[in-house]
Amino acid sequence: MKIGPYICLILALFALPALAGEVQCQSEYERGKREMGAYAEMAGIIEGTIYGYTLVDSSQNICLSGTAKEKVQAIAKAFASESFMRQPILMNDVPTKDQALEFLRRFFPCH
Repeated sequence: MKIGPYICLILALFALPALAGEVQCQSEYERGKREMGAYAEMAGIIEGTIYGYTLVDSSQNICLSGTAKEKVQAIAKAFASESFMRQPILMNDVPTKDQALEFLRRFFPCH
């Protein structure tokens, strides 16, 4: 009858590290989710700021049409494009007017 508690103890010794690994994986997963959320928030701020500059700059060099939602979606699509990834425009977390206008001139030129 004393074998039962020893077997339980041995099984617990094997199970605890496995459970600890699961907790660590869950923690890493949660950290990754927070990191991706932070990146998405930052991208949203950049896209919104660029859109804001379309409202105050009436340059003839930029052609971006549609509703506000469509404009923001077009900016987001350009921001996530392979072309932007190959040759990114260096921007602050909140782009300056010059940075935003450079982005708009590159991706939404009037022909």
